[in-house]
Amino acid sequence: MAGISFGAHALALTLSRDTTEISGALLIMPAWTGAPGNTAQLTATAAASLRANSTSHELRRLANLATPDQEWILAALKMAWESQPHERLAAGIAQAALCPGPTLTDLWAISTPTMVVGLRDDPLHPCETAQDWAANIPRARYLEVTASQINNAGNFETADLNSAWQAMITESG
Repeated sequence: MAGISFGAHALALTLSRDTTEISGALLIMPAWTGAPGNTAQLTATAAASLRANSTSHELRRLANLATPDQEWILAALKMAWESQPHERLAAGIAQAALCPGPTLTDLWAISTPTMVVGLRDDPLHPCETAQDWAANIPRARYLEVTASQINNAGNFETADLNSAWQAMITESG
């Protein structure tokens, strides 16, 4: 199972409360642990900007800020955001900014072999958060990737991630 950003939060919380056995979990780009903080404020600011503008306007604004190695995130946002009614999208992002992330107690309760992936230089998903998650999940490994690696692969399925995932699953066997 895998979750990216708030999906990683939701999956971590599910794994901390559910004892169903799965072979492994990928928690990609977690945003924060516990109470919402600075990263949540950045998320709230993004939600306010989205509320003030159309989805297409906000996507164009982000495209103007992006570097060439961030094309993958723009494509992912476009696909995800355009599939939602504008008001629902803005409200959902605003609500997510208010929600606490998994606590250290939640993370310690995860028994599933877990790969936590940090994205270098991403202010909304600090690598320090991903590193803390990996350090506090008993059977976790940490992998850091760059935007260039993801852009070159077209998604998170980079060679480094595939190799690390296979090694973790084999060892956990």
